[in-house]
Amino acid sequence: MNPQLDEIIANFELLDDWDDRYRYLIELGKGLPPFPESAQTEANKVRGCASQVWLVSTTEGAGEQARLAFAGDSDAHIVRGLVALALAIYSGRTAGEIMATDAFTIYEKLGLAAHLTPQRSNGVRAMIDRIKADARAALVEGSEEHGDEGRVVLAIAVERRDDGGAGAQHAAAHRRALAAAAVVAHHTKPRVLRLQA
Repeated sequence: MNPQLDEIIANFELLDDWDDRYRYLIELGKGLPPFPESAQTEANKVRGCASQVWLVSTTEGAGEQARLAFAGDSDAHIVRGLVALALAIYSGRTAGEIMATDAFTIYEKLGLAAHLTPQRSNGVRAMIDRIKADARAALVEGSEEHGDEGRVVLAIAVERRDDGGAGAQHAAAHRRALAAAAVVAHHTKPRVLRLQA
């Protein structure tokens, strides 16, 4: 856990009504930094969600201690909040920590697993799978190519379709990634709202 994620969980627990929880998710999404249209390309998309989601990651360092930072966006308010939650879970963590973290345990703790539509659940799974694919790539690249130098930038997304294709998109990540480097260069963490008990 991290302080930002702990605060999100605490705020969720203060809200008994699911309409309020959805509103809180929407507010979390509003705290995401701007994501340029230039990064919202067909090449940056991954299938699996009812709405479009774009996610950009950078990797610093190498191997298990490589640290990944994420920025993202969506064209749907609630899904944008789910992106913000995923960033709170994974952004700024090492590749080893990302691989060891089960986000779905956190989603279940928040009650989201039982309240998301099947399409949104599939989209969340696709996004988390891709985040872990980036961490896995950092592990491999750190041991085989980069050592402790440089950055690897990957641009990833979820679009409005139900078909597959995550494997092919992972293979293409390096080719399309550098175009989105400027997004993450100005990345800031999602804003967390503080609720009073």
